[in-house]
Amino acid sequence: MKWLCSNIYRKERGFTLVELMVVIIIIAILTGIAIPSYMVLRNRARISAAQCEMKNIAVALEMHRIDKHNYPATGISAMKSALESDYMDPVPTEDPWGQAYKYE
Repeated sequence: MKWLCSNIYRKERGFTLVELMVVIIIIAILTGIAIPSYMVLRNRARISAAQCEMKNIAVALEMHRIDKHNYPATGISAMKSALESDYMDPVPTEDPWGQAYKYE
């Protein structure tokens, strides 16, 4: 019993190398599980954001067509200038990945 009490309340402070290694391995395993899940969720969010932006642009283009009886000229700058005044502000020119939208 004396041995048990002396080991529980030992005078040395700090952690052993084995204890630190176990903690580091556990953190590495949890990180290895969490990062791929995060990447998948982030990609889904970007896809959803791009779909919403495209739907909003399509609605604004249809409203422009109904009011002016034609679509804006080809090119993202022409579309942006036509839609920003009355239909959509601001008009997104890049998708969530940073690539420019194309309007033809």
